Amino acid sequence: MHRLATPAQRLAAAVLLALAALTAAHVPVAADAGEDVVVQPKWHHVVTKPGADLLINLTVENNGGAAVALSLEFVETPGADWEVGIRGALTNYPVIGVSLGPSDERSMPLEFKVPDDAVPGDHKWVLRAAAADGSFEKLREIVMTVRPPESEDPAEALPGILEMTAPRYSSLSGAADSDFEFNVSVKNGTEEAVDLDLDGKAPESWALEFVPAFGSQDAQEKKITSLSLEAGSSETIVVRVRPVRDETPGQYGIEFTATGGDRPLSAVFQVDIVGSTELQIVPQTGRLTAEAVPGQATAFNLLVANTGNEVISTIDLISRPPEGWRVEFTPPDLRFVGREEQKEAQAVITPPEGAAAGDYLIVLIAHSEGVTDSLDLMVTVPEESVMGWIWAGIGLLILAGLAALTFRLRRA
Repeated sequence: MHRLATPAQRLAAAVLLALAALTAAHVPVAADAGEDVVVQPKWHHVVTKPGADLLINLTVENNGGAAVALSLEFVETPGADWEVGIRGALTNYPVIGVSLGPSDERSMPLEFKVPDDAVPGDHKWVLRAAAADGSFEKLREIVMTVRPPESEDPAEALPGILEMTAPRYSSLSGAADSDFEFNVSVKNGTEEAVDLDLDGKAPESWALEFVPAFGSQDAQEKKITSLSLEAGSSETIVVRVRPVRDETPGQYGIEFTATGGDRPLSAVFQVDIVGSTELQIVPQTGRLTAEAVPGQATAFNLLVANTGNEVISTIDLISRPPEGWRVEFTPPDLRFVGREEQKEAQAVITPPEGAAAGDYLIVLIAHSEGVTDSLDLMVTVPEESVMGWIWAGIGLLILAGLAALTFRLRRA
């Protein structure tokens, strides 16, 4: 955890980014590199309290075919008394820039410290990821809703026996493919050991599990259904929920109970599923190969699917063919593709007339705002088709020679 970058850190960032840019310069950067770069915090709106430490995972992806160097900086913060840090996933070093190769991905934690005297309400952070060459930038907003300590109820308990400390109503928001975790602390205030049965309720088909909040990595992955507390001891439990992948955006309630007496301790949480868009482009036949004859059009059938949970208004179809080749799509784009819906499209591929025999790579791309998928199609120009053109040329030469000979004989 550290405060916003000092002038010395900014200078170091400039040097690192310059080196990254020089490294990336060996690979040409595509003009549409910004469309291929995805910058996504795991959560964009969290509920917290004064003095809390928060950890939000940040994923940066380069789905393009060229290297990209990015600087990472918070350009808007709630104030100087709020602390933030970006750390390497495998090290504890601060991160202020990242270099991504083609089809590369990086994940790193964003660490936040809420001031002890934070004012209740919404507090906004804005993260900027900017290309080192200045060709594009992406802004991502994270909102933290601070609720006063009075909003917590540590006294929802079996009177004089047990107590549970958890926000009465805590909420997290994110995409349907995210895991949502809530910490609940249970304390045994009696003079005897207590056994608790853990249970909960979640929407149908959601995964709901309980794991220890502390200990080794293996211990934190161990699912538990009961808990034994010695006299005067306490334990923190992570309530983890995982929605179904295609869950409809909206607000969903989660209930957690710990039973060890006349009535259960309980806590209620809220998960806010935000819309997400995902694309998939595949060949109709399942084969990623095709044959084409120089100068002749060859149709290649495609299926383009919306695998997210929101309607996509427009999907653009793009290609990266070899030099001199022509690729046209029918239709050129797809409109209003619903959830889990797929539509047909066709790529019409025409090699140049002088194309030599061999294998050629064509990249076919489906792109919508913020999401891209592609497939690599290997197109073979067979030897026979090239020889056909050669023999056709020879035939034409022979016919031209015969015509010229006939003309001369007639004149003679």
